[in-house]
Amino acid sequence: MTRSELRIGNIIDRGDYHCKVTGITEDGIMTEPINYEGERFVEQITKPILLTEEWLVKFGFEYDVLEEFYFEMNGIRGQFYEEENSFEIDHYELANCYYVHQLQNLYFALTGKELKI
Repeated sequence: MTRSELRIGNIIDRGDYHCKVTGITEDGIMTEPINYEGERFVEQITKPILLTEEWLVKFGFEYDVLEEFYFEMNGIRGQFYEEENSFEIDHYELANCYYVHQLQNLYFALTGKELKI
């Protein structure tokens, strides 16, 4: 994952906690912890968070009981493939999301709105 893949507001993994990106500069990525429960001075690493059904639900996607593995929210509908940890939005087969920040970016690109938890 590179800085160019991120936007302010994306959620990423900093090793022992998840955080929200608050700034992106040439020197690095600035973040704000979400539910931080760890040491304050740990090595700062930046990893993408694998997209799971749990994250889809946190963002407000609802499980479609009629069609297995389908989730929908605000007209955005897609299928979650658990084996691949990928969310494929209907009619956008080339836009598979494997990580939380990718779903956030794609959702924003399609709707102009931020995904919120």
